[in-house]
Amino acid sequence: LAMAWRHLAWIMVLALSWREATPVPMRTSTRARGGTTQRHDTPHAMLPSGRRLAAANCSEEWFEQPISHFSWAPPPGGRSTYKQRYFVCLGNTKGPAPPVFFYFGNEDNVELYVEHTGIMWETAPDMGAALVFLEHRYYGLSLPFAPNTSGCMSYLTTEEAMADAASFLTAMRAGLLLTVGSVGPVVGFGGSYGGMLATWFRLQYPHLVDGVVAGSAPIWSFLHMHPAYDSSAYLRIVSDAASAKGGATDACKVNFRRVQPLVSRLAASLKGRRQLSASMRTCKNLDNEAEAQGLVAWLQEPWSYLAMGNFPYASSYLVHGAGLLPAYPVRAACQSLDLLPPDATVDELLEAAREAAGVYYNFSKTVSCFYNNATTRRPPIYGAPRAAAPTPARPHARAQSGGESECVGDWGYSWCTEMVQPFSNDGVRDMFWPPTAFNLTSASDECYAEWRVRPRPQWPVTQFGDKAHSLYESSNIVFSNGLLDPWSAGGVLHTISQSVVAIVIPSGAHHSDFMFENELDGQDVKAARA
Repeated sequence: LAMAWRHLAWIMVLALSWREATPVPMRTSTRARGGTTQRHDTPHAMLPSGRRLAAANCSEEWFEQPISHFSWAPPPGGRSTYKQRYFVCLGNTKGPAPPVFFYFGNEDNVELYVEHTGIMWETAPDMGAALVFLEHRYYGLSLPFAPNTSGCMSYLTTEEAMADAASFLTAMRAGLLLTVGSVGPVVGFGGSYGGMLATWFRLQYPHLVDGVVAGSAPIWSFLHMHPAYDSSAYLRIVSDAASAKGGATDACKVNFRRVQPLVSRLAASLKGRRQLSASMRTCKNLDNEAEAQGLVAWLQEPWSYLAMGNFPYASSYLVHGAGLLPAYPVRAACQSLDLLPPDATVDELLEAAREAAGVYYNFSKTVSCFYNNATTRRPPIYGAPRAAAPTPARPHARAQSGGESECVGDWGYSWCTEMVQPFSNDGVRDMFWPPTAFNLTSASDECYAEWRVRPRPQWPVTQFGDKAHSLYESSNIVFSNGLLDPWSAGGVLHTISQSVVAIVIPSGAHHSDFMFENELDGQDVKAARA
């Protein structure tokens, strides 16, 4: 492990070679230059070690981007450009041409990553590095189109997002964007989907970024991989977290497997639906079978998020700062299911399953009823692909933000176009019911009904390569994956070459090593950051 992370240090030594002892004073300026419109404010001083850093410690700025980097045809809505938001944090820069730690924004408001990417904040002082966080198009405030613009979603692609980063970094390297002027080496960071973008960017634009660190980046989680991706592995890892292997007991997994067909049977009768309404504490009575059957997916959905956020400390990351998930949230969810006796009654099983789901749906501790109310159906979960909640009842992503008319980013749309990550389960090696094979035809039909698009499942392999070929000609990439994270199923778990290195963290959850240091971190997480 230590030897592997020395390769990360080797990437960083590029940055160290640019360090100088004399700091460059920061200044306040306003300028419009090179296609950019910026507001430079003097950043606040860095907070003391151990305290969280906020976007308030950076300057919020804007960069003008083409809506399409690849077409000369005018996009809909009458505008050809949009304002892309980014944050610049210069409090640690030292000397002329400082190195830059650059974050490739995910499918969310970029402030989430400013607040939580501790690896950048905690490494920057030693390197004298500037921090730059670029917001992904269609997310946060970087919106190319107004709502209800016909055809507005067509420009939400990985290719356009990477071209945004390429245009931005070209301007930054030319000395046009930062108050420090020219910059030194650029090291990219990205977690989850951001890590996928960082990896692919290094493959396609190696002249713009000197190396990247990709945390929990499932770049090998697609169809048509060679060797093939195991679509059942994701839900097996989720299930392992809810067992003795993950620090709970096997009773948790066994009892949750018992509950799901029970809910389905009860949903078929009026008497059963009344029992479900009472035991699940639904906001309204379950009046029809279809609605009641939906409880199965509702009970299944939290486990993926809890497994991703299975940190040893309470964390707000996966709930976007709106509250806290408890330490080891899978174990917390398992408590009610662990304690059930073998002869538990139907109501006891149902209530235990509701309590387990409530760890996720009621993280705020203010929810009084569940399921069939728009404000209580699910909390605002961010920070990882929305498709990260596959269930046998819903094995692919659905719209989270209201559909195409909103003209805002949605992982459901991305999944239904180019990010087709398949999921399946057998109900034996995992705890989910019913056993379900991935069905691309059915998924495609549902995508068309919801988004009027059909997936191109071969596109990631066509564009970026498969397991056998994609990384062997590249360099300066560090992958890290926690084995408690279900996305590790599609991650790079073995070292490819001397400069394409894999770090495996047995006790790690979803890019645990990217978070701020915590005294409760496992020794392997601490070693990964060392």
